[in-house]
Amino acid sequence: MRDLPAPKVTARRASHLRGPPPSQRTVGAFDPLSGPLSDLFSSALALPLSGIPEGTLAKDDRAWDLWTAFCSLVGDTGIDPWRPSYPSLDAFEVKLEVLLHVAFVLHCYLAMKPRSSADVAPKVSSAWQQGGGVRRILERHSIEPVPPRLLRPALRGLLALHCTAYGFRSLLPRRKEPIDMHLLLQMLATTPGTKVGALTLDWSNPLFTSLGAAFSLAASTGCRAAEAMAPSVNDYRYGPSEKRYRRDNVSWRISGCIYADPTAQQLLEMVPGRDGCVVVPPPSKSDPFGLFFSSHPIHLLWEPNDHANACDWLLRIELRFPLHGRSRSNYALFFRDSALTPMTQSTLDTYLEHLLLLYLSAEEAKKRSFHSFRIGLACCLRASGCPDPIIQALCRWRSPESISIYGRLNADARATYLKEAFTKRASSVSSANLPAVDIDDALTALAGAAREPAGNGDLFGDDELATN
Repeated sequence: MRDLPAPKVTARRASHLRGPPPSQRTVGAFDPLSGPLSDLFSSALALPLSGIPEGTLAKDDRAWDLWTAFCSLVGDTGIDPWRPSYPSLDAFEVKLEVLLHVAFVLHCYLAMKPRSSADVAPKVSSAWQQGGGVRRILERHSIEPVPPRLLRPALRGLLALHCTAYGFRSLLPRRKEPIDMHLLLQMLATTPGTKVGALTLDWSNPLFTSLGAAFSLAASTGCRAAEAMAPSVNDYRYGPSEKRYRRDNVSWRISGCIYADPTAQQLLEMVPGRDGCVVVPPPSKSDPFGLFFSSHPIHLLWEPNDHANACDWLLRIELRFPLHGRSRSNYALFFRDSALTPMTQSTLDTYLEHLLLLYLSAEEAKKRSFHSFRIGLACCLRASGCPDPIIQALCRWRSPESISIYGRLNADARATYLKEAFTKRASSVSSANLPAVDIDDALTALAGAAREPAGNGDLFGDDELATN
């Protein structure tokens, strides 16, 4: 493939390339893996998997293993896990396939253990997701499984039984609580010299400078942890395919001009409230190829008097740990030492927890993570009266449904709205409750008018009524 790397085929991806054995050969069948074009067909075969994350493939692998084991128990001798395509089935066969998939979900649910000790039972959604993994594998091999709409009545039934046994609260998702600007300012104002985990806090230290920049950037832009850091140092891949913040994701707007590689002198000439930085968000979970949000850079003003100003923290990184030229694209934006070793997500989570424990109880600290900055941004935007479409754009969500999940209504905002509502009157009336003219009265009035002699202004007399 000219100018393109060959599709990556790991052992896991290779397992997804193996489909059902052909039951018969058709006239147009051919062997794509032999002949002079075998390499081309191998790449074409692997191409659909190139855009699927390894984590998704791993989940699908586990689901398929469960499905294969389940199918081996069906009937006396088991059945083939590679099911026939839905369009080829008659009505009775469709019922059997629906029953098979529903039984598999129920089988997974009964075999599952609760995810944590706080859960009284496994989540119904977890069992449903196992069925989703099986469906994805079938679809990758051009096998159309039965539509989800045919399975949903059984899912509702399972949810009803779960609620009867364990209560509706057992179905509630456990989501992180927000970190708002007040809590962020508390953490960033922590006195140097404070013991934070195994280290002594020093905001000029590379690690803590990066932490301050990462926290403030997340609070201002809704940056995700996966955008900021990789799970491990070995997961960083510098070059065009890098999907995490690097130094070249940040440019600087000074005196109306954009500088991708500013000098220290240019940075020192910045004016508060006028100049700032321009951040290009990397690809993310909701935008894996950067087609939606990476083309919309984020502009941040420089306000040095604001201790949580993301631009000011990024400026500290530029001045204390300068990088120029190609080095800007070869180093992570956030690092843990003077060698600019990339910071990992585990390091980020560890020191965020240490800082939270300085101001919150252990129970409350556990309810927060780096994602809490994103939730806090959405909540505060909603509390400020920001319209939902703007919240969606600022938090970089593809779907407005995310706003209802994370853009929670604050308690004081709810109280204010209710207080204002109680001063109003509900004067609206539905159409069905509007007064209507009685049809009998209307006919009686019309008949009476018809019997009266026509006078001035009448449209017609008795003769005309008789003829009409």
